[in-house]
Amino acid sequence: MENYNFTLKFDLPNKNDDPDHFVDALYECGCNDALIGIGKVGKIALSFSRLGKTKTAAIESAKSDVLKAIQGAKFTEFD
Repeated sequence: MENYNFTLKFDLPNKNDDPDHFVDALYECGCNDALIGIGKVGKIALSFSRLGKTKTAAIESAKSDVLKAIQGAKFTEFD
């Protein structure tokens, strides 16, 4: 397994949601390997350092964890 660094960005299900509200849920769903950015209204970004067999596997795993924690979020961007 290798460690991969990447950032995933999402739109929150409701633009008026406070992104800080989701921090604990993200941690509980496996995103304890991410720095969470909550600076934009209606959006959340997570900068991951995640282990995976491949970069694609690491990204898909992280994306799945975020979508479990924030139901209704929409994936918008990968860096």
